[in-house]
Amino acid sequence: MRQAWKGGALVPAPAKRVENLLAMRYLGGDDGPAPRLADLQPVDPRAFLDELLAATEALLLAGVVHGDLSAYNVLIHEDRPWFIDFSDGLRVDRLGSAPWMRLQLARETLTRDLEGLRAYFRKFEAGFDVAATAEGWIDRLQEQWELTHGRRRRPTPEGTPGGTPAPP
Repeated sequence: MRQAWKGGALVPAPAKRVENLLAMRYLGGDDGPAPRLADLQPVDPRAFLDELLAATEALLLAGVVHGDLSAYNVLIHEDRPWFIDFSDGLRVDRLGSAPWMRLQLARETLTRDLEGLRAYFRKFEAGFDVAATAEGWIDRLQEQWELTHGRRRRPTPEGTPGGTPAPP
């Protein structure tokens, strides 16, 4: 959860860590805690699904696959989705010496997460292609990892000789 928070994903701010437990900032107001997505019905399910998918992709690009994503692990606070319960989370900011293995595990975990979201939104007739979405996001994650770890050269700007590195 800390990695997701540092990456700017919609997760409550970590408050305190004791061994393997992480306390998080309270999400809610004077009338009580923020409700779970499972306890609500979105006013515009399609628009909310799009926002939730964008937030899920941001979570992935911050270096975390949730691992247990469902309507029960998404809180709605200030009309935005917030992710909680990362007990099955998978860090993908460090792919290690065999990145293809970590990416395959990320693909499988992400697909399972997206299936959980699709199952919830199916009752509102708002769906999406899980396989295509997961594949596209994993490709972006791999590209991001290759660029930040020097495995691939950044493209050079137009008009720059081929051997000249692109400016940062």
